[in-house]
Amino acid sequence: MRKLPHEQALRMLVVLAIVICVCPRAEGYKSHRGEAPRGSDSRPSKVVWQIGKFNESPSEFNTGKQGPPLFGSRYPAGELLYIVGKSTPDKDWPAYQEGAEIERPGNRPHPYTIQFNLPGSPSGVYTLKAGLLSETARVARLQVEINGHKGLFYQHPKLSYAGGDRELVVSPIAATDIIAIDFPARFLRKGMNKLVLTAVDAPSISDIELHSVLTYDALELDHNPSKRDRSAAVTAEVEPTIFYMRQGKDLVELVDIYVRHNMALRQGQVSLLVGTNRYSVDLSRREFGEQLVEFAITECTKPAKGVVTVKINGRSHRFTVMLKPAKRWNLLVVPHVHVDVGYSDYQEKVAEIQSRELDEAMDLIHAHPDFRFSPDGYWSVRQYLAGRSKEQQKLLFEMVRDKKIFVPTVEANLLTGFPALETLIRSLYPAFEFNQKYGGDANYVNITDVPSYSWSYASVLSAAGLKYFLSGCDNDNGPILLYGRLNEKSPFWWEGPDGGRVLMWYSWVYSQLAVLFGGLQGEIAAGHESIPIFLQAYTRPEYKADAVLVYGT
Repeated sequence: MRKLPHEQALRMLVVLAIVICVCPRAEGYKSHRGEAPRGSDSRPSKVVWQIGKFNESPSEFNTGKQGPPLFGSRYPAGELLYIVGKSTPDKDWPAYQEGAEIERPGNRPHPYTIQFNLPGSPSGVYTLKAGLLSETARVARLQVEINGHKGLFYQHPKLSYAGGDRELVVSPIAATDIIAIDFPARFLRKGMNKLVLTAVDAPSISDIELHSVLTYDALELDHNPSKRDRSAAVTAEVEPTIFYMRQGKDLVELVDIYVRHNMALRQGQVSLLVGTNRYSVDLSRREFGEQLVEFAITECTKPAKGVVTVKINGRSHRFTVMLKPAKRWNLLVVPHVHVDVGYSDYQEKVAEIQSRELDEAMDLIHAHPDFRFSPDGYWSVRQYLAGRSKEQQKLLFEMVRDKKIFVPTVEANLLTGFPALETLIRSLYPAFEFNQKYGGDANYVNITDVPSYSWSYASVLSAAGLKYFLSGCDNDNGPILLYGRLNEKSPFWWEGPDGGRVLMWYSWVYSQLAVLFGGLQGEIAAGHESIPIFLQAYTRPEYKADAVLVYGT
């Protein structure tokens, strides 16, 4: 398979698109952080206790399918207490923890408590390592409380193909992270200690309340008696966001700064100086942990040095950073509804639902002229023509002619390994004739909710004169092509056994819009947290295009 090197290929492949603007991914932003895990130390430490294994999988925990009656579902019915030395991970530690927007009135957090014993007087530094999997559109923050000392810490998820959990196979935003948190000895005591972990969601102004789910990989508490307590240490980590805003005719980039401190903060401030522009904001009063501030800075057109200054309790800490402009992304969203005859409901009902979706799509096009729509196959159009009036049919024909509704040149979603070659060819006839008659573009095929495709299919499509093939895969039933990361290589030429080829886009799961925004209704805050993870798959020097297709079923 040969990849088309130019972004023009992607734009040719997109059947229909709504453009969502997102900010440059500032690859060149540099922070103080080295290659070691955040907050960790390279000197040897002794493991005090460990729950689970750091293998990017929650399989050794209670997933809700086993364990005591405490687990009515994936989450505990009440408060959870895990006692080191008595409790066992497979029965007493949940694999999943539901997040809560605790600043919203009426919301209740779901804390998990770990109780452990220290035989001697605490000394040096204790380090908690929290291995986490982020599998939902909302990305939870981890609230950590040790013997009454409370701090907040942020995930920096990295896209994962590990497959250790179901979502790591089926979700294009499944990611992993390990947060390392140093506790000074004064936070602990001889004898019984209490550690409380809570998944906390960022505040949202949406009426739709969408929660994160934190998936645990492993937890470990280490002790380094020779490590010096650096309670006065402050770090500042600058990370780009992929978002920007318009201020008049100008663009401003949104830049995040994570400040970590181990001292009680009475008063504090963070400022960023870029050129002659200075941005500043006050910090919140917290005992320890991380704080996130976001600045809307004047867009960088070339690499520029910046200075971050953190003032805590009257003392200043300065960090030099390099800001480098990066690619501006466009998300090309395919509005689309999957057809699943007989699986989701009986045939007549599915036919009417698909017809109503075409009615609604045409209403949306009238209300929003830039909106476009594509049914999942000609089968949906066939049902519409059989059950709608002449006036409604005429409107559909006009939409097809005006390139506002695109009909794929295929009858329905096929399992290409079962039909004979003649069936594969004949499956293209009805939609091809329809597009020819009513002015549509008979140039593409899509298959949704199918994990793989027979090699001969590329030759069939090419011989029929079709140019493009969109794959909305189903890795849940067969993570075959995902092992080759064809999603990252898209678009590419798929060449059949006779040398015929089509330009193909392989989409990691077909319900990407719902995945990115947390469901059919969705929430903007979810997209703000999930889209940066989604784009990690395309954030490589080899990916030349400035746009990505979102298969938005």
